[in-house]
Amino acid sequence: MIVSKLNFIPARGCAVGMSFSRMMATKVKAVGLLDESLTLEASKDSFTGKAHPGKVYSAVADLPNPLQRAIDKVCQDENKKVLFTEGEKLARLLKDRFEPGKSTEKRKWKPTEYTKTKCLSYMLSRMPAEFSAVDRAFVELSKWAPNFVPRTLYDFGSGVGSVPWAAISRWSKQLEEIHCIDSSKDMVNLAELLLKGGEAGGKFHVPQTYFRQLMSPTVNRTFDLVVSAHTLFEFPSLEARLDAHINLWRKTKDYYVLVELGTREGFKLIDEAKEFILFQSKKEGQEMHILAPCPHSLACPRLLREGDRSPCNFESRYYKLWPESKGEASKERFSFVILGKGRRKSPSPSWPRMVRAPMVRSGHVICSLCTPEGKLEDVTFTKSKDGRASFLCARYSDWGDLVPVSLRQKEFDVRDKVKKENISENSDDAQKSEHENVAADEGRPLVN
Repeated sequence: MIVSKLNFIPARGCAVGMSFSRMMATKVKAVGLLDESLTLEASKDSFTGKAHPGKVYSAVADLPNPLQRAIDKVCQDENKKVLFTEGEKLARLLKDRFEPGKSTEKRKWKPTEYTKTKCLSYMLSRMPAEFSAVDRAFVELSKWAPNFVPRTLYDFGSGVGSVPWAAISRWSKQLEEIHCIDSSKDMVNLAELLLKGGEAGGKFHVPQTYFRQLMSPTVNRTFDLVVSAHTLFEFPSLEARLDAHINLWRKTKDYYVLVELGTREGFKLIDEAKEFILFQSKKEGQEMHILAPCPHSLACPRLLREGDRSPCNFESRYYKLWPESKGEASKERFSFVILGKGRRKSPSPSWPRMVRAPMVRSGHVICSLCTPEGKLEDVTFTKSKDGRASFLCARYSDWGDLVPVSLRQKEFDVRDKVKKENISENSDDAQKSEHENVAADEGRPLVN
């Protein structure tokens, strides 16, 4: 915003030497300061910032060996190439059903009918990606609630069983009971077969594993961990989704985890669920908290930001089942939220989260951060202005990490000087040119 501007036209016949200067309004810029809890550690010469406490450490999520063996048994008499190709087509259809892209045609919701072949195709093409996204959410749960160990799991919309397998790979010794709900009978049969090691007469990895096609509306019992992953798109209406959230939240004893595609529509469904449960809890006087990824309980600044329609999503990595990845990991973008009942059981640092991949440049790094104040800030970290430790932490943070800094606002006065110009006597051309420039600066039409 221009604070002052010299904008007059000299009278005809006057010889004037003039200079125009624009004084910009004071700008406020976010500057990162290393969290005080890390000051001692950061003072050491060995501090590199590569292993700071805000890192999530998201490695490639490979399917557990028992699951891979079960998949091989199930597909041994099938053509994997055909199954995979059909699965990719099915995944694109499911996505395009809700995101028509450039098409303006309104697409009506239709339920997806899963046959046995479609279930196998979906398993081969989508299970590694969905497993990696759920596993990445569980990494956050384990990191920010380290004392939480679920003994009972309720998986709504279990599909081919990505959620139970992700839970087994992380808490296998502690899990005592798993409940899987899916409306498709063929999906239930396939997930049950996989959890039995690919043998129809085999035993479940967790003995007390149960499958049902309908969710019981009663709330006679609760579960330590309730998960709904890649399911919200299957609801025909907003009312149906909100009704499911109420029932699932009532079944939650400790944490409710939601995972969806990292598209614009997928993110909106996650934010819709978060805002609705926050509203309901406040209305009923029930305490709750957001464990991840939001560092606040306010409205999402990405949705409030004018002109910014990009989703708040993150990346997980996985290996494809077919064709073989040959050591190269694929990437899956997803959106998620972890909602906890009651007060936070373990202290969590009030650090901003990196919501985009950092832009590393020579001598500085630019980070897009979601702050505890519910704002999006693009912060540039340099050694000279922010300190060596803060710079190193930002430099080695990845998309999705918490950056262990506290942001403060610093004011900058910016002046933009325009080169001095001489207007000669009786110069009609010079006067006309200056008149046009001033009119353009003020955004008004040129009047002769």
